[in-house]
Amino acid sequence: MNNFFGKQIFERQKAVVIDFGSSFIKCGFAGEGIPQAFLPTNLIDLQTGEQLEITSKNNTSQKKIQIWKRTLFKRFYSIFFDILNVNPKSRKVVFCENILLPNFIKEMIIEILFEKFHVVSLLCVPSPVLALVPFKKHVGLVIDLGHSESTVVPVYQEIPLYSKIEYCSLAFDSVVKSLRSISLNELKETNKEVHSIAEKLPETIWKEIAAKTCFVLEQSPLILKKENKEKKKKEFIADINYPCLDNEGNDTSITISGKARSNAAEILFNGNSQNDYEGIPYRILECLMSCNSDITIALSQNLILTGGTSMVPGCRLRLENEINWLLENDPHFKKLKGLQGKLIFQKHPFFNNYLSWIGGSVFGYLEIMNEKFVSLQTFKQMGLKSIPNWSHFKIEQDN
Repeated sequence: MNNFFGKQIFERQKAVVIDFGSSFIKCGFAGEGIPQAFLPTNLIDLQTGEQLEITSKNNTSQKKIQIWKRTLFKRFYSIFFDILNVNPKSRKVVFCENILLPNFIKEMIIEILFEKFHVVSLLCVPSPVLALVPFKKHVGLVIDLGHSESTVVPVYQEIPLYSKIEYCSLAFDSVVKSLRSISLNELKETNKEVHSIAEKLPETIWKEIAAKTCFVLEQSPLILKKENKEKKKKEFIADINYPCLDNEGNDTSITISGKARSNAAEILFNGNSQNDYEGIPYRILECLMSCNSDITIALSQNLILTGGTSMVPGCRLRLENEINWLLENDPHFKKLKGLQGKLIFQKHPFFNNYLSWIGGSVFGYLEIMNEKFVSLQTFKQMGLKSIPNWSHFKIEQDN
């Protein structure tokens, strides 16, 4: 039927797709090409105003667990009733599972969705698997550059190879800290008054500045210096006056130099001298080298960039250049030298920060995936506390 009421009666109920990222929660409906809403992930206990931090269950008291449950319930309530305006009792849910999410938090989420909101059925899929779906791929190397951490995950036949995952803390947080440090050092020498203002700016403002002004150079300055290929005529990178409020609440601005804008993201590629000395290109090659040789070529032909940090201008090109330079010059990767110039980063029309959500949208819409959903009835009858891991998923559903 073409009239409004007919559509409401006969159109099937679309599944709800939820992706908990390290910075934003993406939520919307299956079959759609973009999330309905992006919500900040930062979970705050409304009673105490305390920011909840993800830790292992061993370091979490029972009181903290109850706070987590209460806060997660309120967040899901807001998603279902305030944002999507749906009744969860009549909806299937696809949950895009962060592979770094502790199991006890995953179990909390499953318990809340089934026992508090009584969703019809639930499907939990690892985010790296979903990132392959828009490309119709079953094999690929998913490089997730997130807000607080970055991961390199090989996926083979829709199964993440957990033992081969490379992880590092180089992410958008690192870029923000680098930008703040460079800018404050420059302002300290040039304008002490503005330096005192910049020093007191909240972290949210520095994140906003980094997201809007930073970019990645095509070649590493360190590599160019080693090879004596520094350009005689340096490219001009404009300074930016970013508007903000001074200590008395008046309008002012701070200067973000071209050097700060271009060098802040270098930490992603060069690493730091503390915990992550090697940068992300090094981690990518380490992951490829740890995999079996019979799947290495297939993985190298399907490199998939995801996560908000990968959207920094110039990131993909720089990764390609850095990887090829390492393959040519670093003897540690001699085994992979044949891949030089042959790695392929897949292109797509979507934004990288919701690529996994798109995969969840497709999975939730396909009828063939219905057998993978765990129903509320099955969950209760079998007395499950969680849903089996995706890699060995098998549950006999009740008809």
